[in-house]
Amino acid sequence: MGCEKMNKSAVHAAGWVLAGMLLMGIIVWLTLPSLMLVKHKSNRSYDGTVAALNEALKQKQDWRGQ
Repeated sequence: MGCEKMNKSAVHAAGWVLAGMLLMGIIVWLTLPSLMLVKHKSNRSYDGTVAALNEALKQKQDWRGQ
């Protein structure tokens, strides 16, 4: 009788672990796109874009430059 209760408890715990993994998978699937880089087509040339980015990053307080 004790072994049967222990097996039922283990199956119950495994079910909750799987449910938690499924929930985390859904949360990651839904939030991951907002954490990725977004590409934009620049109106500037390559060198102009790099210069504009460097200037913007120099003005940012938190940015660690070289």
